[in-house]
Amino acid sequence: MRPSIVLGLWAATTVAGFWWYDGRYRLPVPARVAEKPSIGATLVEPDAKVTLLAFYSPSCACSRFAEPHIRKLEQDYKAAGLKVRVVIEDGDEGPDGLISRVDVKGKIARAFGVPAAPGAVVLDANGKVVYTGGFNVARFCDDSKTAFAQAAIVAALANKAPAITHGEFYGCAMPARN
Repeated sequence: MRPSIVLGLWAATTVAGFWWYDGRYRLPVPARVAEKPSIGATLVEPDAKVTLLAFYSPSCACSRFAEPHIRKLEQDYKAAGLKVRVVIEDGDEGPDGLISRVDVKGKIARAFGVPAAPGAVVLDANGKVVYTGGFNVARFCDDSKTAFAQAAIVAALANKAPAITHGEFYGCAMPARN
């Protein structure tokens, strides 16, 4: 085989591997229409000033990358009135130590139009949706400039509207089930 063909195959394989393992998660997941955002009133936790529904899939590396961020949000804002509930699909297990809510057949995700995990829905004390979207841009939650979910939590705890109410979702697409 000629060296140029081998080099070309190697380059194509490298690009395809990068796309499969990293690049595809840098693009937003196509949005879905929220079917029933009024369901928020039934999901607000008692005595919570703000409830964070953190959509999580243990089979998704992006969710596992977001887990420490979700824990830090709970730790940093719990005293101010934040309750975190991890939303998992039926049959999955949530992260240890965080209270999970099972999303049977994806009804909660469809209600809020959540197309990917990790995803965030922030509800005020009355169940009004304050923010829906990713925790951050791309799959890592370490950029303070794009910490949209955290900014929404801070605003809601202060009884203010967040600057951004809907962000794009990044991560693993969730199945659209009925």
